[in-house]
Amino acid sequence: PLPRLPSNFAQLVHLTTLHLSQYAFSKLPTCILALPALTTLDLSHNQLETLWTPDDVGTRGVSPPNILPSLSTLDLSYNRLKTSALVPMPTSLEHLSLKHNVLQHPIPMDVLYPAKRLQELVLAENELSDVVFALNGTSFALPHLRVLDVRATQVASVSYTHHTLPP
Repeated sequence: PLPRLPSNFAQLVHLTTLHLSQYAFSKLPTCILALPALTTLDLSHNQLETLWTPDDVGTRGVSPPNILPSLSTLDLSYNRLKTSALVPMPTSLEHLSLKHNVLQHPIPMDVLYPAKRLQELVLAENELSDVVFALNGTSFALPHLRVLDVRATQVASVSYTHHTLPP
């Protein structure tokens, strides 16, 4: 496994596609957060338990709305992400795969709400119930969502709740 990315990795400002599958990362390398041209990021088959924190974002000099500003495809499948580890997604995101993680609670809409262009959301092979989304004070607005994949979950019909997640 690759222990970490080189410190000068953030200088790859023209990089558009990055495949970091099967490197045993437990946390997203923060040097990726400010890559302005990155459109595709594959972090599948790692050991991710967290994504990024406000401190990570501040360290990289990026404000939350500007995290990965061009990212359209993010593959986080086959990791160890819990629902509580999810953070607001990049605004340009169109395709998000969270397949085969350990998501057990409704997905907070404030995580997805920034990604207003989201067209495909893959939640397959998680332990989700019929309450797929938690509104948490946001309106349910994914106007471009065309694919919601909930195969191999306990979802029989899609609904949402106004409740917050347990701690």
